[in-house]
Amino acid sequence: MTIADKVRDLPNYKRLRLIMLSSIGNVQSYENSQEVNLDFTAYLSKPIKKSQLLKILINILSKDNIPASTQSKFDHLMADKLPLEVIVAEDNVVNQKVVSNILQRLGYHADLVANGLEVLPALRRQAYNVILMDLQMREMDGLTATRQICQEWP
Repeated sequence: MTIADKVRDLPNYKRLRLIMLSSIGNVQSYENSQEVNLDFTAYLSKPIKKSQLLKILINILSKDNIPASTQSKFDHLMADKLPLEVIVAEDNVVNQKVVSNILQRLGYHADLVANGLEVLPALRRQAYNVILMDLQMREMDGLTATRQICQEWP
């Protein structure tokens, strides 16, 4: 059973959209696997490209599910239309800056943490609507942190 299956088994998370973030070269094998393909809305490979992340976020967060165009267009009022509290768990400073800049261009401010260990106390202090979690981090990886989050906040 995958972590996605476990998340889907939780009563309030059956329709939660999941994005798989993977190392370069691994995305193709995930996308071609029917078993995994059913669990994830989208796939991204590191390093993250701004245009890809923007496209996916717009598709997922848009109330009307308006498809993102191929041009990089930022709706600076997205946060006004769809207010969200966002936290980013990423150990790579460059990726933190990329994600933070993209979210800022959409009108969001994201709290940044460097690993899964830092996510847990942040969630105890404040409720978040979106957690962007890197899977491979030092101290505590994203999968372990996600398991703990699901246990603590069912």
